[in-house]
Amino acid sequence: MSVAVIIVNWNGWKDTIECIRSLLRIDRDVNIVICDNGSTDGSFYEIQKWLIDNLPEINVDRSSLGRKSVGFRFLETVPHTSTSSDQCGITLIRSDSNLGFAGGNNVGLRYALAGDHSHFWLLNNDTTVAADALDRLLERVSEDDRIGICGSTLVYFDKPDVVQNLAGGGFKKFRGKAYSMGMGLPLSEPIDRACIENELRFVSGASMLVTRTFLEQVGLMCEDYFLYFEELDWAERSRGHFKLAYAPQSIVRHKVGASIGTSDFGNRSTLSDYYMNRSTIKFCWRHSKISLPIVLSLVARDAVRWCRQRQWSRAAILARAALGLPYQA
Repeated sequence: MSVAVIIVNWNGWKDTIECIRSLLRIDRDVNIVICDNGSTDGSFYEIQKWLIDNLPEINVDRSSLGRKSVGFRFLETVPHTSTSSDQCGITLIRSDSNLGFAGGNNVGLRYALAGDHSHFWLLNNDTTVAADALDRLLERVSEDDRIGICGSTLVYFDKPDVVQNLAGGGFKKFRGKAYSMGMGLPLSEPIDRACIENELRFVSGASMLVTRTFLEQVGLMCEDYFLYFEELDWAERSRGHFKLAYAPQSIVRHKVGASIGTSDFGNRSTLSDYYMNRSTIKFCWRHSKISLPIVLSLVARDAVRWCRQRQWSRAAILARAALGLPYQA
């Protein structure tokens, strides 16, 4: 099985380099495709420089272990087409604008689909992976050809013995709310894979292994969301055709929202708050209209709360999200 790893970078080159380092230590050879998503911090050139400076030494170490050398390719613009001959060890693609989570991943997927890869591993750039994380994902997918997407056990980067997420989560339609599974559990807690998979309604985009068959039949991620709910939309579009799965022993360490201020605890950043609410409304409109009344009432409640605290800008951001207006800090 040939695997392409897709990583989206936005103003996070240090995290991306750390992620690449961990991928180069896994137990099999993979092709890595990185989309620099309109970064403004020089990420494209920082990652480029790191690859030029460090891959020769890394390849010496890989050769001593009987591993293949890793090549690299830099594309200053998003390619409209590619061929299998373009595929190499690491490809770094520069996008002139921020295409959002789905758009950035789709750039990498379109490029990698031109190769002969059977599977595509979407990883957040603020993750590092265990050496056998990919093998465990591939093992689970190979058990059932109806599986389209498989998730990992995500643990907190700074607390690797604590679970952040078991594969993904569910969706409560009468609350219009997506939720993560397993947050805060000790990693040593026994896990019932079947129980998790039965409840699973989406796989977390921080680590999701997708099959070529899934992509060919369901298509790429919907880019309308820009941020959040892309995974739920993807899963909903595939419902009845593909299964979602979980590989408990695939361990991925996650820094959680390093780029945009997402947090599992406390208030989100205004950017995160805007897109979370806008994408929730958009998803419910498309796939769960029964959820809309409660979702809109909760947005209104939060806007009133911010007004009472005289945080007018945060209240205005929620109003813009509800009305579908562009983000404005």
